[in-house]
Amino acid sequence: MESSQEPWWQYRLLGLGEIDWQDFIKALYDVGYDGVFSIEHEDPIWGGSVEKSKKDLILGYRNLIV
Repeated sequence: MESSQEPWWQYRLLGLGEIDWQDFIKALYDVGYDGVFSIEHEDPIWGGSVEKSKKDLILGYRNLIV
């Protein structure tokens, strides 16, 4: 059965949501995490064109620098 209701959450570019990603990543490093991070590009505001996607990647990267 399909629902026509909007979800209670929205995809957002790293840094534009409620999570402080730099603090999150620092906490992972503090406990010894040494793996990779996989990020999905699903924010509809930053999709739809190559130029928008490039801007998204740059902004996301800036929010991940620790």
